[in-house]
This record gives sequence, structure tokens and C-alpha cells, in this order.
Amino acid sequence: MERRQARYIASALFILALAVFEFVTYTSATTQQSTFNLQPGLAYDFSLTRNPSDYVSGQFQETSGQPVSFYIQTSAQFAAFQAHTSFDYLYSVEQVPTGRISYSFSSQDTFYLLFRHGTALVNSTETIFFQRSYVTHITSKLFLGLIFVGAATVDLAFAFVWRRRKPGANLPFPPQPLPPTFGIPPHQQPNPPVDAPTLSNSSRDGFVGGVAGLRMYRFKGQGGANSVSSWHNPWGYGVYFTDKNLVGVSYTKYLSRAYKPGWILSLAWIGILAATSAFFAVTHVQDLPLWWVPIFPIGFFGCMFLSFAFLLYLSPKRANNQIDQIQVKSITDVEALRKDLVLRRDEISEINIDHGYGISSGAILSIRSKTYQPVTLVTTNKEKLRQLMKLVQDFADRDPVIRVTTN
Repeated sequence: MERRQARYIASALFILALAVFEFVTYTSATTQQSTFNLQPGLAYDFSLTRNPSDYVSGQFQETSGQPVSFYIQTSAQFAAFQAHTSFDYLYSVEQVPTGRISYSFSSQDTFYLLFRHGTALVNSTETIFFQRSYVTHITSKLFLGLIFVGAATVDLAFAFVWRRRKPGANLPFPPQPLPPTFGIPPHQQPNPPVDAPTLSNSSRDGFVGGVAGLRMYRFKGQGGANSVSSWHNPWGYGVYFTDKNLVGVSYTKYLSRAYKPGWILSLAWIGILAATSAFFAVTHVQDLPLWWVPIFPIGFFGCMFLSFAFLLYLSPKRANNQIDQIQVKSITDVEALRKDLVLRRDEISEINIDHGYGISSGAILSIRSKTYQPVTLVTTNKEKLRQLMKLVQDFADRDPVIRVTTN
């Protein structure tokens, strides 16, 4: 494991630990108990301010076994009760000497736990023992925990996806191996790097030309090739011709690097939407907190529009420019490439260029081999197709001649 990767993993684990702490402390419980007298002609109340999803449970008992009634009211309902205009409530346990309560609040308000005399006992004194537990949810801890989870996810993405670029990674081919170490016997010298596959007869081979582009790929799936590449046929490919070989090189790394900002921005706006949805699902509120109101539209729509801009325009343009800047001008350059495909001239029986399959500006290049499965290359770029057809014809006309067909 690289040191940089270890740092990112350690940071992600620390942030996840903070997230777990916030989630664990998101809910707190308190227990209270009291004994009080319900005076003749009067009611007795406890006021408390609660948030959505907060919970109250408990039990009460009239010490002499006489019936009492218990109610939970909102601030508006309690005000109407005091003004003697109406008596409404959210929850009730009525006309019992002993009762259990259990209620979950669905909105933020000041609520009142109200006790009243039982029937025909308005003018008597009743003594009540009341034990209750409150479960409180702190929404700020929930949001902070979700933010920590998002930050840890980004750290893990950097650790396992964004690998460190090795020296020479921006070059179209890896750095050349170092010359032999003088003074060391040949059998003790380090072996040169092996890159598969390799060219045949490269010492007597000559460079013909090549073409590379973003809108090119080698088809490796089943069925017929088409203009849309799938996950196992990513865009970014180069085809190079020598006197004796046809070489294919995959440049998908440029595409994956260019698209990373777009994917991260997509994860950001999806995460913001998921966090907001989780907030509504857990707290059951109707409105967002005031401090979240400016964050949601700026973060959500900003990340969404930027992700679309990267994925649909900026990332393909960057990858296309990087691939177009690759310079391969000699047989030495071809030998140094990390090759995806090498076909010897004497293995190729026919090359077919098909302009069908709904590809209006490109074509499908089918290479039939005498010993291997057919190789299919696809391009949807008109200029790259013109260059490719010219190179194919030049390559096929050399000795031994290869048959070229079009349809």
C-alpha cells in the first residue's frame, strides 16, 4: 500500500468514527418523575418544546384509585382550552386510575401534557404520580454525521480510485528502460520490463503511420458492433501500422481521468439530495431548517449543472485533446507503447470496412485473421475514418498484399 493511499484511508476511518459518534448521540433520552395534587376545579399541565420524531412515554397513577384523564395538546389547542373556546387534543387516556402513555411528535411546537379530573370528581383533590421519558432527536447531529460520511467517501475514492500518477504517466508511452549496468555480470543484471504483446521482426520493420482518437474503440462484446460503446468497450483507441504488423493501443486512461471531476460532482449532488431526503424521512418535518435553505439550492443545482457540463462537454473535450496530442512517429515509439493488440501481416487474411450499422460519420473495421478470432475496430469520427482508410490501404498494398473490401 502506498503511503499516500494509507493517509487517505486513515483519514477516512477517522472521519467515519466522527460520523458514528454524531449518529449515536443524535438521539438522547431523559427520564423524569413527579407527584402533584390536582386541585378542585383545576387542571395540571407540563409544558415542553419538542421536535419532529421526538417521543414521550411513561405511566401515571392516582394514589387513591380515582379516575383521571390525560391529554397532549399543541400550543394553539392549549390556548383555546384556557380561553374556554374549545377543547381539542392530539392524544388522550381518559377516565382511568392508572394509565400508560406513548406518543411520537410530528411537528416542532411547545406541547402541553394536561391532567384533568375524572367524571364527578371536579370538586375533589386527586394526587397523581407521573413518570415519563423523553426521547429527543438533534437534527444538526444527523446532518453533521451525513456530511462526515460524504467526506469519508471522498477520501476512500481518492485512496482506491485516484491512484498516484507514476513518472511518465502523462507521456503516450512508458519511459525507456535504463541502459545496462556496467561492471555487473550479465546474468545478475535486472531484466528489462516486459510488455505484452510484442512486435515481430522489429529490427527489419518500418513505420507506416497511425491514427488515434477519442471516438474510436475496439469491440470486445458479443453480437454486432455499433456506434455506442459500453462499459467493456470504452472510448479512446489508437491503431498503428508498420511494414509487418498492425498494432492497437488503448487510451481509455485519458478518458477515465478526464471524467473524474464530473463523477465526483455527480456524487456530490446525489449525496445532497439523499441527505435532504433522509432528513425528511427521519424527522418528518414539512420545511427545511433555515440554515439549510441556502445550502441546498446552491450545492444541489450548482453541482448538478457542473457535473452535466463536465460529463457532456468539458471531459470529452479534454480527453480528445490529450489523445490528439500523442506523438507516435517511429518504430521505436511503437515498440514502447503499452499494446492492446498486435497482428502480424502474414496472419491477416482480409480487412473489411463497413459503413453501415447506423454509423453515419464513421465505420466498422473488421480484420479477419488466419489463426485468431476476427478483430473489430469502431470509429465514429469522420476525419479519423479518412485517415484510417488511407493507412489501411497503404498497409494492405505492401508485400504480401492483403485483401481490402468495403460495404
